[in-house]
Amino acid sequence: MVDYPLGERFAPQRWQDLVGRDSIIERLQELRRVAHAEDRCIESLLFFGDTGLGKASLARVLANEAGIALKTREVQAIETGADIAGVLTAIERGDLLLIEEIHRMSASAQSVFASAIQKFSIDLQIDSGRYARSVPLVLPQFTLIGTTNDPSALTEQLQDAFLVKCRFAQLTIDEIAQILGNQASKWDLGLDKEAALRIAEHSGGKPAVAYRLLDWVARYCHATQRVKVNEEATIAALWVLGYVEANA
Repeated sequence: MVDYPLGERFAPQRWQDLVGRDSIIERLQELRRVAHAEDRCIESLLFFGDTGLGKASLARVLANEAGIALKTREVQAIETGADIAGVLTAIERGDLLLIEEIHRMSASAQSVFASAIQKFSIDLQIDSGRYARSVPLVLPQFTLIGTTNDPSALTEQLQDAFLVKCRFAQLTIDEIAQILGNQASKWDLGLDKEAALRIAEHSGGKPAVAYRLLDWVARYCHATQRVKVNEEATIAALWVLGYVEANA
């Protein structure tokens, strides 16, 4: 049996792997051009849009294309001053720092990161109470990429600190079907156009959902000994999940 894993094996690696994000890609390429000409880091970026639209995936592609390190941090692990210091002191010049769901960060932490990406320095709070003191910390140039499905939850200070904001809209059915076709080709999976469109119709315009459905359809077809993933087989697989009626 061929394994059709989820997760990072689905993730696009290069610009040409992305579908439906041409405008964002063009903007990022120009930002990279300017950064290279000035020997500076790329401007920090806020990617916003619904969950599952490929915001983190595009951040990884940007890192690959620019040939720079991508460091990912969980927002749940950034709560205290010590947490923030640990993240920022691990940064090296030119790094991309990806923080998903950045709107979940506390207001005080957002304030620190706003200063970090605007001034490349922060005032680090040491100790508390009568022993509290502020120590200036100079940071290397880096790029923060924050992703969010609720930009209104960001503090005004952090919103203003992000000079570049990119909105991720839902993809069309045809765009999702193209993504599925590309993935099926990598798997050497016999996915016909009608089957891809059927899956795309139930994806909500989200690549992440489409990948999960494709994974299920492929597994279903293998288990039922179907050689080709056609529309009939796809409908049967989607019926098991409750996405379609038996006679759809």
